[in-house]
Amino acid sequence: MALMAPNPSFCYEFWDAIKSLSYEQRFRIYGTFQAEGYEPPNYRLLLARIQVQRETSNICRRIAKEATKSYGRGFAKIAHCNPLVGFEKIVEQAMAYDNVIACLVDLVRYVTPLGMDILVYQLLVEVCQENKSRMSDATTYAGWLQHLGTFAGTFYRKYHSLADLQPLLHYLLHKIRSSETSDLVIVQELLRNMTGFETMETNINDSQLLLHAGGPSLRFTFGGYAQTLNTNVRMLGKASKRLRDKLVAGGMAAPILLLLAQLRATHQFEHAPDDDENKMQKVSEVQDQVTNTLSLMVQFLTTVHPKEPKEAKDSRDTSARDKDRDKDRDSDMENPVGPESGDDRIVLPKMHTMIQDFNIEPEVAFALTRHTLKERPVWKEEEVRETLGDIGKFDEYGLDQVLLMRVYYLFWTLDLYDIYVPTEGYTETIDKLKKDIADQEDKKNTAGRKDKDKDKETAVLKEDLASIETEYRDQLANNKTILARLQEFRDANSEGPLGGRHNYEKFFWVLLQVCILPRCTMSMLDAIYCGEFIKMLHKLQLPTVNLLVLFHQITTFAPRWLAFTTECEAQRVGRFLAIIIEMLLRWRMSQNLYEKECLNHPGFRDNPKIKSSSIPFATLKTVHQRLHEKLTRSFIRCLGSSELFERRNCLLVLGRIKDVYPQLTRHCKVLVEKIESLKSQPGLKSLADSCITLLSQRKSNAELDKEDDSIQQAQQAGQSSDKKERRDDKDKRTVVSRTSPAADPKRKERESDLSSSAKKAKDGAASPIPKPKVDDPKGKSSSAPAALKPKDEKKGVPSAPSTAGGSKPNASKPLLPMKDLKEEDKKVAVKKEDAKDKEEHRTSPRDAGEKAAVKKPPSSSTSSAASVPKKEDGKPSAAPVKREGDSKSAPAPPKATTSVAPKKEDTRMEKDAKDPPKRKADGGSDGKDHKRPKTET
Repeated sequence: MALMAPNPSFCYEFWDAIKSLSYEQRFRIYGTFQAEGYEPPNYRLLLARIQVQRETSNICRRIAKEATKSYGRGFAKIAHCNPLVGFEKIVEQAMAYDNVIACLVDLVRYVTPLGMDILVYQLLVEVCQENKSRMSDATTYAGWLQHLGTFAGTFYRKYHSLADLQPLLHYLLHKIRSSETSDLVIVQELLRNMTGFETMETNINDSQLLLHAGGPSLRFTFGGYAQTLNTNVRMLGKASKRLRDKLVAGGMAAPILLLLAQLRATHQFEHAPDDDENKMQKVSEVQDQVTNTLSLMVQFLTTVHPKEPKEAKDSRDTSARDKDRDKDRDSDMENPVGPESGDDRIVLPKMHTMIQDFNIEPEVAFALTRHTLKERPVWKEEEVRETLGDIGKFDEYGLDQVLLMRVYYLFWTLDLYDIYVPTEGYTETIDKLKKDIADQEDKKNTAGRKDKDKDKETAVLKEDLASIETEYRDQLANNKTILARLQEFRDANSEGPLGGRHNYEKFFWVLLQVCILPRCTMSMLDAIYCGEFIKMLHKLQLPTVNLLVLFHQITTFAPRWLAFTTECEAQRVGRFLAIIIEMLLRWRMSQNLYEKECLNHPGFRDNPKIKSSSIPFATLKTVHQRLHEKLTRSFIRCLGSSELFERRNCLLVLGRIKDVYPQLTRHCKVLVEKIESLKSQPGLKSLADSCITLLSQRKSNAELDKEDDSIQQAQQAGQSSDKKERRDDKDKRTVVSRTSPAADPKRKERESDLSSSAKKAKDGAASPIPKPKVDDPKGKSSSAPAALKPKDEKKGVPSAPSTAGGSKPNASKPLLPMKDLKEEDKKVAVKKEDAKDKEEHRTSPRDAGEKAAVKKPPSSSTSSAASVPKKEDGKPSAAPVKREGDSKSAPAPPKATTSVAPKKEDTRMEKDAKDPPKRKADGGSDGKDHKRPKTET
């Protein structure tokens, strides 16, 4: 055949001869001929191979979308005689240039079934190449692998009835069983191009994302599915049916789902050795690939395409609702997933078997079995044991087991379709379809267009309209049923609150740990579900749910999740945060709305049992401002982290919540300044520029900015007063060393001295200025002024005052000055001192002049006491010190016959005592009133 002229009839005859063989035997024939047939001494075959390669290259260089039909006929003549060589060149061109893939797929439209089978063989040959690197760097798959996956998906979508899917599916199943994740790119491209399902993080905007909470027709018509494929939606339905039949009938659907679920839980322990510097990047990329592939597979197997052939949809029946079929099947294998075709169905193990025996994560197990439940939600104990089995207990959390388990099962057995109806999306879609139908009716008589084509387009639009209206009614009825079961749940769990803020915080921490975080990172639809579930809890008005505590827990812990999430998971966390922030902002901007929805809500009370303890709107403003402050501080911390992943995830989250955060101009400026510093770091420049652009374009909220300014001013005033009080308290407190006792052996001694000094000050509160006794000439004792130091015992010279250059008191014996006492104690002490002085004037008239010469005015007692020179033992000096330059005629102060000398003096103190600095005295002992001597500090 390789040497003869092009003969399609011979190709068909040859195909009829080998088509009954298995694909392994056929591919063995092709491989043997390709490896041995085009080798010497078969020179005629070598020449034919070179000619086919040259002609195929010429066609590939000249191919265009407008000329695929003519070039397709020319290529078919080449492929009739040498299909192995021709299709090898086609696959190489598809791997090298992704922009010609659609043209290359159209090029093979005229080949025979034998050529289609050989093209599948060439695809497997290229996929199995071991000498090609499958990764361009640590986090990016090679371009040839992605292009090959796109070519395979496009080829099978168009020729699903001619090409055999089984060889490629078996190869992918074998790779997944071997825990090799590089070929998951091909699985994703195959699902995307054959069914239209796509990951939500890439090609679907936020407005289209909410439409995916509706039915299949709404999702595929206006939800963004297949918008980049440029193909007929009806063709997608046929290809989707073909792929599902191959997976289910071939028994590959259940193994693929279980293997992907196991791979998601174990891949991080099997890939990237510990000494690899790019381990974190590789593990993160594989985690995203496995999660996205599993999510796409579950969506595909649990959803019927709206454009599948009617006979296929009519013969389908959800086996979960068929109670009489296969009753003898093993009890551990009775969880069918998705629609079934004829007698074929996907049968998975029970929930507890998957978790305990297959080591599958609970969130994945719920995702696989959620759609098989007869009634949702499942929260009653008998229903849980019957449908899900015994999953586990929550004894380690120390909370109410009944309530926690009920909320757990309530959360995991519901879906976004159950609790959220995209009414606005349905209304807009129905209005748009009605308008299009009216336009088509008006253009029936347009020149150049046949009425038959117009009628066909109108019939398609009417079919879509009827399908979407039916889905809208069905979803409203389902939502009504779900709300009735939720009301039953509320009545069964309305006994009372958890009791205390500590239990609330612990309960919500467990809720975030075992419910919100695992499901929020599964897919974008699950992230939206988590936000809508909290809205549903608000509508139920459960007395056991304090929403403000829940919001506080979310804003506290959600930014911390960014330290251990991948890029796709960070975007999902951002979507969840956007819903929470938008819900709070909605109440914050409208007092009437808050009073209507929250004022009488048990979740917005200090005590859920007391209706009068509702939180007012002014308190909500403060709470809202504090939550935004907390978020800003958390994001600043993430942006300043030493981990590249945490900084990158923070930028992704800020991009997701750009519509609701930041609301304050001050926060926006702080974030922009912090992000500016990240532009110079590798791998962050593009993300940082995008984030800065989004923040710069954000419009400020004048009302919130004004209130924030007033709050800031009040806080600054409060901080200044607090600083003043702290400064006063600091002056009143004695400085104590902060070193540990082990590092400073003298600390205990200083602490004991401090306590003794404090005790003396307390005992002397009635006489705040101690006065040592001084003997007068007649032998009567009197009190010397406190502002004077006692003379040295040996020399009789007054001690030198403590100056900047003089001696310092012992640091180990701190003193308590007059100002350490309270103001009331000071006044009482001054009054008692004045009374005592008056009594002394009456009892000792001779010493009145001496006392008047050195007596302090009561009004300056505090300031004078602060400047009194002290000795080591804490007692005031007994006599003033004469200074240089004093007037000679100034009378000297009275000499004290008795004085108390310090027990121990250091060298500087002795030196100063022998030769003290002179001090000017402004008073004498002549009995006349003189001014109080000034002291020098």
